[in-house]
Amino acid sequence: MATMKWIRFPVVAAVLSAIAVLFLSGCELFVDPAAPPFDDRIALTRRIDDVFALSPRGGVEMTVVDNGSGYFLLMRGPGRDGTDRVVAFDSSLRVRMNRTDLWAVPFAAPDANGDFVVGNVLFSGSTFALANPALPVPGDTHAVVSSGLVNGIITTEDPAYTDLRMSRSFDDAWGNLDPPGELYPLFPDLVADPDGLIPLGGFELVAAQHDPGRDRSGVILWNQLRARHFVVVLARSAVADPLPTPLAPPQYFDDIDDAYPNIDETAVVLLPTQERDQPVFYTRRGIVVVRRDGDHEVYSLAGNRTASYRMDGRGDFDFAYAPDGRWMFFVDRQRGRLFRASTWW
Repeated sequence: MATMKWIRFPVVAAVLSAIAVLFLSGCELFVDPAAPPFDDRIALTRRIDDVFALSPRGGVEMTVVDNGSGYFLLMRGPGRDGTDRVVAFDSSLRVRMNRTDLWAVPFAAPDANGDFVVGNVLFSGSTFALANPALPVPGDTHAVVSSGLVNGIITTEDPAYTDLRMSRSFDDAWGNLDPPGELYPLFPDLVADPDGLIPLGGFELVAAQHDPGRDRSGVILWNQLRARHFVVVLARSAVADPLPTPLAPPQYFDDIDDAYPNIDETAVVLLPTQERDQPVFYTRRGIVVVRRDGDHEVYSLAGNRTASYRMDGRGDFDFAYAPDGRWMFFVDRQRGRLFRASTWW
């Protein structure tokens, strides 16, 4: 008859001790690569895979709009029904709006009355209920920017180039101004550029965010020639007053100061980005860049990096930062969840 062999207790204890040591030491064998980042700062979470069709290769686009009394997260992405949907979540992550016919989500902004403009549609600033389905916005408008920018629009001055200009075009009730405000150039000067002269043109408008607490707006531009993002921070006073018409159009960035005297009321930040699709967020506490590897970096208005957060390849996520710099939102594509968390720096 075969003899049964028993494992003595000391052997079992040794095995269990080894497993415990590996677990407590944070061995990669026990680390969930899809675990949410910023887990010590998460305040709220909810499922969104019942609305959006999420995948590791395809995520969502997000921006946060704030009118000083409250904020909403706008999220655009492929819906489970096959349509491209835009959903508004309030600060408690409750759905307040779900539509399929909106555009220009990265440029959504509060207006002078505290309501929100998304493309050419106006929504209530308190409930995000539909307020006006069709604002009188020209067809060539790239974005509607308002509140601190006094109900203005951003357009292309020359159709052959992406020479962006901003003008005050509406009164507080969204009636057309007659005549409209002067055009305002959205171009950095040469102080931030190491090579000196760069002709105007070649800029693409990527996003715009408004911080009502400081009455500032951050207009994010991409320049293909330099392969860099520029952030132009506009103060209300810089665009509220009429701008003089220059005697001659400025040819280079360093000519703008002479042509438009109150351009000095802006700040221009040149960011060390290399790809157009790298997410960039203007906030009161710094400009946040999300790298391709998922790492987050914060830059001051002087262009200096002041903080960074390493993701270390922890899954597939999409991010957005609130203009006041206090809150961030992120979507875990693998788990189909939305998170609201306090910022990490």
